[in-house]
Amino acid sequence: MTEYISIPAVTAAYGFALTASH
Repeated sequence: MTEYISIPAVTAAYGFALTASH
């Protein structure tokens, strides 16, 4: 379960970081 939710969670967090960075 953790592995399944980890991928989209990290991707969303990374995308959010890029959006907040700009």
